[in-house]
Amino acid sequence: MKDARLLQPLTVLCLLAIAVCGCSTYGVSSAPRSGPTGGCVAAGCGASPVGVGATGLGIFVEPQAGETPVLHAIEGAQRSIWVEVYLLTDRNVINALEDAVTRGVDVRALLELNPCGSGSTSPETTLQELQAAGVQAKGSDPAYVYTHEKAIIVDSATLLVLTANLTKSGLGGSSYAENREYGVIDTTPAYVADVADVADVADVQEAQAIFAADWQRTTPTLSDPNLVVSPINARARLEAFIASAKKTLIVEDEEMYDPESENALIASARRGVSVELVLPQPTGSSSGDADVARQLQGGVHVRYIGSVFMHAKMLVTDGDWAFVGSENFSAHSLDHNRELGLLIADKHVIGTLDDTFQQDWTDAQAAG
Repeated sequence: MKDARLLQPLTVLCLLAIAVCGCSTYGVSSAPRSGPTGGCVAAGCGASPVGVGATGLGIFVEPQAGETPVLHAIEGAQRSIWVEVYLLTDRNVINALEDAVTRGVDVRALLELNPCGSGSTSPETTLQELQAAGVQAKGSDPAYVYTHEKAIIVDSATLLVLTANLTKSGLGGSSYAENREYGVIDTTPAYVADVADVADVADVQEAQAIFAADWQRTTPTLSDPNLVVSPINARARLEAFIASAKKTLIVEDEEMYDPESENALIASARRGVSVELVLPQPTGSSSGDADVARQLQGGVHVRYIGSVFMHAKMLVTDGDWAFVGSENFSAHSLDHNRELGLLIADKHVIGTLDDTFQQDWTDAQAAG
């Protein structure tokens, strides 16, 4: 099985050889940043290929899972909880973070201070409450248009990569919205037994280095080929991921506002790949109508879903390689925001993603 996992991504290594900048060490650079697009700053930076995909993962699907997986991770923390998120308004999650402080856990939170649609509770109010409870909390790095990442790191050993914000609608649904969301749980093994385990260690360490860099307003040095990080490597890695598809490509996304990403999907369809895309049901006049029309004309099969709000960001190629993360198909998301996603080769996780997609596809209505 391990050899099979390695073969699939090899088709895209050449595509990324000159496109993606990585570094040879983990950690935080003390050098000045090159600007809001980030980049590679440490000595010895060179080409970094797309990875074989993370394995040994857990997954949960919203709205069915509710708050439980996130609360379980927070309540089980013994040493540290680092949260970097776009929206944090769920009362039970906030309470759990504050409770963790009282039992001696190092709790840190980076919050976007100027989000769209933050609800009735402002980020500043949440920030002040967390600080009063002893959480080390502050606004996210203003170098990025938005910090749209949704990630939690527990005890420097477990990474939760989410498509969901820490809100009621994201974690199980509210009185007005139930989102389709995914959460992937990447845990460092107690011992490193093989190459796959080494990759899992790298995922968590590098996500922690990204948080530390954002906390210190510096630029992280990157070397893990499984992490998809905006604005540093997300566009190149996702385009290479799409280009790797041979037979099938399934996609769930909230937004389709990026011509380059649209062109990548169309190119796959035109070379014979079955490309299926599920988007949220439009409400009124949609600015994305022209983008969807381009997809349909290019051979991409597009459906709108209304039974849940499609907030997920997920792709699966050929049933054996996947992406889950915070990145939407928009220029802001890929080129100017802080975002985090994960490339996945775990068969159980991919099976869950595929099964959920097939149900959503059945429930959705054809566009156009």
